[in-house]
Amino acid sequence: NQTLSDFLYSDSTNVKLIRKIKDQNEQREREQIAKEQKTKDSTNKVVEAQYAKIAKADSIFEDFNALSITKLGWINCDRFNNDPNEKIEFVIENEDISFQARLVFTDIKSMMPSRLNNNNKNCFSNIPLNKNVRVVAIRITDSEPYIALAETNTNTKTCKLEFKKYSKKEALKLFEGL
Repeated sequence: NQTLSDFLYSDSTNVKLIRKIKDQNEQREREQIAKEQKTKDSTNKVVEAQYAKIAKADSIFEDFNALSITKLGWINCDRFNNDPNEKIEFVIENEDISFQARLVFTDIKSMMPSRLNNNNKNCFSNIPLNKNVRVVAIRITDSEPYIALAETNTNTKTCKLEFKKYSKKEALKLFEGL
């Protein structure tokens, strides 16, 4: 028993209500996108800061490399292809990944740089088991270089580094022993 005017009025009210709900949903969506973008921007800044620290550590590594450990060669990625030992990914288990590391093979007087694996850990890939190695790493904390040095065997498959602040003179002496 609705009259035409009642029907039109209710239809008009429904349209207004639908528009209001639609506007509210769009506003929530815009707010969610803004929130996600803010989180993404914040995360990007953290990641950029981590990469800046890594780049600075790499730069310091290169300085030391040029000054004191040039007697070590670099390893080609296929260096161990013919080695009969099982190959592994040797992982550095530190939570903070803002450092650069090198794996030094004492028997062949060579080294290789670390990379980040899929679990966001510094690692060295395609490494044969049963190799005596040294892991040397540099990180920057409060604009100061910290160095870690660990002697191990690749059979352990992992290592955890303890960083210590060194003066440049102490670091050069440390690297001369590699």
